Amino acid sequence: ERSSTTGSRWVLSFMPVSTSGGPQSTLDLVMKKLLTLLFLLFALPASATSLWLEPLTLTPEPGESVTIHLMLGERFAGEERAIDAERVVGFQRLDKRSRRHLDRTEGTKPVATYEVGKAGVEIVALTWQGRTGSYHCKAIQVVGDAKPGNPLRFSELGHKLEIVPQTDPVLLARNGGELEVQVLFEREPLAGVRLLALPKEDAVEGAQTAVTDEVGVAKFNLDRPGAWLIQIAHKSPDTRTRATLVLPVGAP
Repeated sequence: ERSSTTGSRWVLSFMPVSTSGGPQSTLDLVMKKLLTLLFLLFALPASATSLWLEPLTLTPEPGESVTIHLMLGERFAGEERAIDAERVVGFQRLDKRSRRHLDRTEGTKPVATYEVGKAGVEIVALTWQGRTGSYHCKAIQVVGDAKPGNPLRFSELGHKLEIVPQTDPVLLARNGGELEVQVLFEREPLAGVRLLALPKEDAVEGAQTAVTDEVGVAKFNLDRPGAWLIQIAHKSPDTRTRATLVLPVGAP
């Protein structure tokens, strides 16, 4: 079940909180609430619309039939979109052994339904060319009793803007914790750009940001189990490009 963030009200409370830590703990809690409020006001602007791929399950069993939903919205909540044959210029599913192009029939919704393969890591990816720029969407599925150590080189697809995981997705799906990603623009590391990470549950309170270093790498501590959305927007002189990555995270 998905809920819209439209019309939501956020209240900052300064009511005293009972805590064994004393005044310092209370101050820390107040500061945390202030930072959350500032994040709501500035880091998550109302115009930060994203497009992402959302599989019905991110951890299917081998041979299980899965549906892939294309979502448009904000803060990991939105409306489902159908295939627009003129806009969807690339749609594929891949693992370490193969790459398959998916059907792009006009009006298809959900955008894909297929049976996953053997235990391992699969990726589904879509490129949407809009009037003012492009969206590059990826979702990672960890299938069955996947073994750690899956090669990640196949997760770099050559998109104009791309979020490439550097952390083994199998370990992340089991244990949560640190996620390291590299951002590439036209296949080159993109430094000094901010990414946003949102958990499906409590997307606003659990949101995190990180800035890429000189080699385009950023790190998050994904501390909530479930689906996470990583997103970035980059404006170059000629266009605006956005990229999203959805992946499963286990309990820390």
